[in-house]
Amino acid sequence: MEASFTEFKSDKFDVADTESLSLFLYPKTIWVFAKDKNQATQAVFGFPNNGSDLMAQLDQSPINSLNVPIHLFTHLSNFVLVPGSLYVKGEESNYLMFSEEAEGQHSFASAIQGGRMHLVGSVSEDLEKAISNRFNEVSFHHGGSSFLDFVMNEKANLLGQEVILYLADNQMYAACFTDQELVSFGVFDLNEQEDLIKYPRALITQHGYNPIHARVNVIGKSEGIDSSVEWGKQFFQHYSEMKPKPNQNLVSGLESVRDFGFLEAFWQFN
Repeated sequence: MEASFTEFKSDKFDVADTESLSLFLYPKTIWVFAKDKNQATQAVFGFPNNGSDLMAQLDQSPINSLNVPIHLFTHLSNFVLVPGSLYVKGEESNYLMFSEEAEGQHSFASAIQGGRMHLVGSVSEDLEKAISNRFNEVSFHHGGSSFLDFVMNEKANLLGQEVILYLADNQMYAACFTDQELVSFGVFDLNEQEDLIKYPRALITQHGYNPIHARVNVIGKSEGIDSSVEWGKQFFQHYSEMKPKPNQNLVSGLESVRDFGFLEAFWQFN
């Protein structure tokens, strides 16, 4: 996305009809979905994430006067995936001690698949205070929750050895399934073309997959990275671009936001 404000609005969009907001923080971009009482998206606003004050950026947008429930999803922190049988509410900061410094962080968890697993993440306490002071009702989620929720809903359609990749900005999420069961979930830095070869190959080796049978599926896009089928088939026997079946209702006129390639334009964790 270019370093400027981007907006997609329906012809009938009225900011006063907005009942909730969903905000997605990526390393380079910020997306805000304005939804009506039926949870249909009436407008989408995009900003460059240049490290400036998030609240100031929101105040410069058409939604600056709103005080409605907001769901904030951050792709900027580490995370821990905790099985439902081991998860204890209130212990989120302790789980995160295995992946990052918990001091000065506000931790939270999202229950995936009805609580079969919990994705634990965090935001800075400064951001938590700023957004909680701005909005009366705030829920926090790690950005990976939408991808994890999506792939878990796709598991019935998977083969025996699957590597599913989600590319966005300079990150690559990876979910591996063996016989339709999730065996690993992580995120990698995506800085050069070689990363899209070495990380999937490492996962295929780690899980003992047969390179002749393992299937690599790719969602999304990253600037400067070729993830096309034509490119992928040079390195992987089975390589395809996965087309997410949307659970998001975008009103007429907003469909082109999906051209940016980020998953939440199709599928969001609810």
